[in-house]
Amino acid sequence: MTKTFLNAITILLLTMNVALAESGQAGDESVAANAAGAATEAPVETPAWLKVVMDGSSFEAFSESMEQVREVGGDDAYERISASFKNLLFLDIGARNNKEILASRLDGMTSGQVIAKAGYVKN
Repeated sequence: MTKTFLNAITILLLTMNVALAESGQAGDESVAANAAGAATEAPVETPAWLKVVMDGSSFEAFSESMEQVREVGGDDAYERISASFKNLLFLDIGARNNKEILASRLDGMTSGQVIAKAGYVKN
C-alpha cells in the first residue's frame, strides 16, 4: 500500500509540474507584452520637494531643510515633512524623544525617505 501511495504522489507532482511549466510559458508572454506596453508610457517624475536632502547635523539645520521643502513644494509639502518628523519623534525609540538625536538619525535622507519612514498618511 505504501508503494501505491508513493506512486500516486509522484504522478500528482509530475502532473502539477507539467501544468506549472505550461502556465509559466503563457505568463512569460504576458509579462513581455506588459513590459512592451509599459515602455511606451511616460515615466512618472518624482516631485522635487521629495528629493530635498535633509541636513541632520543639528535640529536647527534640520528645520532649515524643512523650510527648503516648503520653498520647493509649498505649505502642503512642509506639513507632510513636519508631521513626519513629529511622528518619528514619538515612534523612533532610538531618538528617545529628543529632536537633536532624531535629526542626526535622519541626516542625509531625502524628505521623501523621511516621510516614508514615518509612514505618513494624509487625513
